[in-house]
Formats: sequence, C-alpha cells, structure tokens
Amino acid sequence: MGLAEYEVTLGIAQELSGSIQTLQNLPGSISYLLKKTAEKFSADYILIDMNPSLSSVNQNLLMTSDFFIVPTVPDFFSIMAIDSLARIMPKWHIWAEKASDLKVLKEATYPFPKVTPLFLGTIIQNYQIINQKPSDSFQEWIDRIQKAVSDELYHVRIRA
Repeated sequence: MGLAEYEVTLGIAQELSGSIQTLQNLPGSISYLLKKTAEKFSADYILIDMNPSLSSVNQNLLMTSDFFIVPTVPDFFSIMAIDSLARIMPKWHIWAEKASDLKVLKEATYPFPKVTPLFLGTIIQNYQIINQKPSDSFQEWIDRIQKAVSDELYHVRIRA
C-alpha cells in the first residue's frame, strides 16, 4: 500500500524523465530497493504480487523484472486483462528501453536497469474441482484463458 502513495509522482517521473532532474532517481529506485533486499537476505528470487492495474508502479515493476507470471481466475475479466496486457506491454517495453538509455536515468543514484522481462506462463486459480477435474463451466473459462494467452500474450513482441 505504501507504494501506491508514489503512483502519481512515479507516473510523472516516467513520462517526463528526460526533462525533470529532481525526479531522476524515482524510476530506478524500486528496482534498486528490490535488488538490495535480495542481496541482504541472499534471495535468488523475489516474487511480487502486483495489483491488477495498468498503473505506473506496475509498469515500473514489470519492466524491471526478469520474468513474470500472470495469475488468472476462470472468468471474463481474466480474458479482458490478458487482452489489455498484450496491448500495453509493447508500449511499456518501448518506454523502458528509452528510459534505460536516457543519460539522466543512467547517471542517477538509482539507475534505471535495462531488462526485458520473459513471460513464464499463467496460473489459473479459484476454480471448483469435481472428481479431480474442473467443473464444465470452469473448464470452459480455463480453455478460453489458455487460448487468449496462446493467441495474444505469447506472441507479444517486447524484445528489441
């Protein structure tokens, strides 16, 4: 919840990072904090449970991650979210590539990293199991989610 307090400031910093010197450390600070925390606790992986939005905090977290998994539930809203993610990720990646090349962000105390996140897959949760398999209605949504991921998300080009 504390990160949400910086949503507007981070959004401004990310949009105007080439011209606002006073906010130069903000876009790279989240990645720096996570890296230092992992070092302190000798963690090989950090799992970040993000809220389901297209916010600047999520943009920053996702575009500075090595990998990502998309959690879904068997419903229409997950299909919509996959579609939105497939449309927005290329835009976010273009922004991240530009941000990591900007002199002001390269020379910041907390430089913005150059990372291309790799999609690992989805997790489908919260469905009812009858006789060791999902009920028919849930299976229909699970199939639709898998198709949307296959048709839309696996083909998203975020690599340069």
